[in-house]
Amino acid sequence: MTGVPGSDLSSKLMAAFTALGDIAYSYPFALILLEIEVYTQAAFGTAERWFAEKFPASWLLDDSYSIKLPLLSTLRTNYFRLSFRTVYVASATGTSIFFPYFNSVLGVLGSVFFWPLVIYFPVEMYSVQMRIQAWSREWILLRAFSFLGLAITVLGTIGSLEELVSAKIS
Repeated sequence: MTGVPGSDLSSKLMAAFTALGDIAYSYPFALILLEIEVYTQAAFGTAERWFAEKFPASWLLDDSYSIKLPLLSTLRTNYFRLSFRTVYVASATGTSIFFPYFNSVLGVLGSVFFWPLVIYFPVEMYSVQMRIQAWSREWILLRAFSFLGLAITVLGTIGSLEELVSAKIS
């Protein structure tokens, strides 16, 4: 109930800022995951073609198997595709785990994009399209929302930068 034991107030505050930024910044990066998927599919296809050319009579590439997944449709795959993609995902995950202060770097990058792309520009576009009158109730609420997003961005940036600097120093 009291948070991290043995930590001083500033450490707890920076951890709260970092957590706030991590939660806020996860929203725009969800779209990037789809982009990473659209690029890795091309990498998978290239690897499969390369291996098919190098090893034309390989049973790993030629034999396809059907796997019935519960509550989903049947998946057709071969051993090479299944093993290569599994190794790829495991190595990418391992790299992110072993990369020091990976989360802090993403937090700093997220701070650059969060407020302008997720809050400010959409609020401004909505205000212009709906012709919101200045100082109306809706205009004040939208400005307050935008200011809250800016405050979250600033606090999250401070927390991420502090975490990044303290990880670099130690």
